[in-house]
Amino acid sequence: HGPHRRPAGVAVTLRSRAMRLMLPLIGLALVTSACAPTQSEPTVPPPPSPGAPSIDDAAAAVNQLGFRLWAEQPPAMNVFYSPFGIHQALSMLYLGAAGETRAQLGQLLGASGDDAADLVARGALAAALRPREGADRPAFTLRASNGVFVLKGYPIERTYLSEVAAADPTTEVRSLDFKGNLPRARTAVNRWVEQQTAGAIPVLVGPNDLAVDTRLVLASTVYFQARWLMEFEPAETEDGPFTLADGTEVTVPRMRKRDYLRYAETPEYQAVLLPYVGQQVSALVVLPRAGAVEAVESTVGAKLLEETIARAELPQVDLRLPRFEVRPTLPLAADLRALGLTDVFDPAYSDLSAICTSRRLFVTDALHQAYIKVDEEGTEAAAATALGMADAASPPGPQTVVMTVDRPFLFLVRDDATGALLFMGRIADPRG
Repeated sequence: HGPHRRPAGVAVTLRSRAMRLMLPLIGLALVTSACAPTQSEPTVPPPPSPGAPSIDDAAAAVNQLGFRLWAEQPPAMNVFYSPFGIHQALSMLYLGAAGETRAQLGQLLGASGDDAADLVARGALAAALRPREGADRPAFTLRASNGVFVLKGYPIERTYLSEVAAADPTTEVRSLDFKGNLPRARTAVNRWVEQQTAGAIPVLVGPNDLAVDTRLVLASTVYFQARWLMEFEPAETEDGPFTLADGTEVTVPRMRKRDYLRYAETPEYQAVLLPYVGQQVSALVVLPRAGAVEAVESTVGAKLLEETIARAELPQVDLRLPRFEVRPTLPLAADLRALGLTDVFDPAYSDLSAICTSRRLFVTDALHQAYIKVDEEGTEAAAATALGMADAASPPGPQTVVMTVDRPFLFLVRDDATGALLFMGRIADPRG
């Protein structure tokens, strides 16, 4: 079994009568109509004022978006997405918005009201996550990428491209012929996403996600690949029962590890933190106790995350965890509307004039695709979130704790250095 993989894609489609904006999670696709993209020099943002948002604030905003999206998800099914990837994609859209559209996006993104300071903080967070590799390169990789794909000759505002470049100087800008050769343009976007996610997301944009009225696609990807710091022994893996939310019992391959691990428990759940090589990113597995699923899932948020990490001790844990591989999709457009982002989807109210002043653009759809594979060796993903690591000074406890993950559980990936959630979700059925 290879390393675990977690990719995610976001696509948003924008229109202006004859314009579309597509925004994929692992790719944010913005489709509009009417000036050829000229690579602009990054605008140097002014220095942040005292008390301005910090990298911690930027990470907290990413996590809060993830928690708000979580509250919109239906129960008892596989859910997996990248809060950081979605936040990156929407941030690119925010730079092109004005008026009430910008206000709604800002509220969703946790904007402080100081756009220059927010830009600096978001840029610092993105830089902290991109790129990062361990000395043993195949063991640990974390990188984020942004791309702007625009119709040849389309009148994009140079100021917008400058702001995008200031937010991420590595952003790639390409011209594509959406009108004259749509299949080739779609293939170009998908190939870029596939390359940035090391093949984890081979097709983000489907045949119906782009049209000849597409003018701009904004793409944002996050890729994570790492081995467990302490791998599961393949010889210990054996089939075991897993009870689905409806009570059906299925058989899944179950990995086993006995080691000193950061572990926390309450009357409602058990939780364990599993560090990856490099000790910069961790996975958090939260197993609601029987009868407490709704109670735990309804309280998923910053407080639960912080309290779990703070409560964690270092006992010997006998952990049984399913080996799984899932590729769920997220109804991102519906979720964003439910969270108050409505104007950008309405041609009568959408204001994306900072992208193009000559046409009224609006978003027609927003797509998100994620992929995760967890096995004995590690994890690979195209959008990742790491969890807190064990403190080497923590004394091991005397008891052995048994944690058998044999029913639906939460799986989060958190960057330990920044606290940003790269990925989060629920594994309701490890079979996919």
